[in-house]
Amino acid sequence: MRVKPPKATYTFDLQLAGCSWPDADFHLEFDAPISSDTMCTIEIKIGDFVNVWNEQEEKNGQQDFIHNMLDIRRIDETSCEFHIDFGSASELVLIKFFNFLQELCGPQLKQVILS
Repeated sequence: MRVKPPKATYTFDLQLAGCSWPDADFHLEFDAPISSDTMCTIEIKIGDFVNVWNEQEEKNGQQDFIHNMLDIRRIDETSCEFHIDFGSASELVLIKFFNFLQELCGPQLKQVILS
């Protein structure tokens, strides 16, 4: 499956490998080495995404909360992984999350494996 953003001219591959919803492991592969600073920025921005999502749910009287995100860790020089417990959030949050990842990581994001 290819995910294409509405405004960008690049795509990244997406593999769904037996995701056990609501627990999702994300493996991100980049086309160039990623620095520790970049990994830290990705982790902070994902934490911000989770907080904003939960605040909006609470504000709207909903209870589809994302429970938590575990620390990002390096796999090799061009890839990293992290875990998100999407809690009571519906699978539709993935669409917003993939768009968010695409904006955050830009065209250097080559592939996302979700398991």
